[in-house]
Amino acid sequence: LFVMLTLRPSFSSINRDIFLITRFADISLPTMIIQSSALCRFRHSADDCVLLYFIVRATTFEKVFWNQLPPKNLLALFFRQALSMPKGTSYLHFETGDDFDIKNLMFRVWEEYQQNDLYGSQMMNALLSEFFILLLRRYEGTAKLPRTEDFHWKHEFSAIFSYIQINYQNITQKDVAEKFHYSERQITRIIENCMGMNFAQLILKLKMEKAAGLLLQGEHSIENISQIVGYSTVSSFYRAFCKYYGCTPLEYKDKKGPSQN
Repeated sequence: LFVMLTLRPSFSSINRDIFLITRFADISLPTMIIQSSALCRFRHSADDCVLLYFIVRATTFEKVFWNQLPPKNLLALFFRQALSMPKGTSYLHFETGDDFDIKNLMFRVWEEYQQNDLYGSQMMNALLSEFFILLLRRYEGTAKLPRTEDFHWKHEFSAIFSYIQINYQNITQKDVAEKFHYSERQITRIIENCMGMNFAQLILKLKMEKAAGLLLQGEHSIENISQIVGYSTVSSFYRAFCKYYGCTPLEYKDKKGPSQN
């Protein structure tokens, strides 16, 4: 996996020996997370553009990127699916703009690599972790993906999934369509293309994962949990939970609780 940070320097020629200590005028180009098989496709036409390629082991990427993503966050689910599927997208593109902090973190990683000091690998992992957290905190909603014959990611999709994430308890597909001025058929297609499931399955997933988390916390009754996740009766919650997890809420708590503690 590759992280590509594109920079535009304030001068026309670059001395590679002093590259890291030279000031750059701005960062007006994107930060990209790229599958290694797709790296050769990326070029930039500007003569004064510098591309920094950071090769990250898959295990390190798993540790410092995927583990930063909230497990029940819809955008996190989509990012993972997009990069992990055999026929998925080849990159994620974030509009980082003129962000000094993003640039500085990448330079610090490069400096650690060049210096080869004691604990250098640990420091680079720590800096990458900070980089990914900052990238997600500031630019999660700007993520772009390559257009394919079947799918074209748009900025408003992030808002759609955030809206569903916040309002999953009692939301309908019609509510989402009206909120974002799409037809219900378009919302269906967006969700299925992005998440690999239909609207009802997505809502059920959100409800069940939230309910399971509350169960393991041990601070709420079954009746209270059923209300929190949007069920009007405890019996309907029980039926849905048993069908989804193959056990009752109490059985789930007994099985999962010790390992969580």
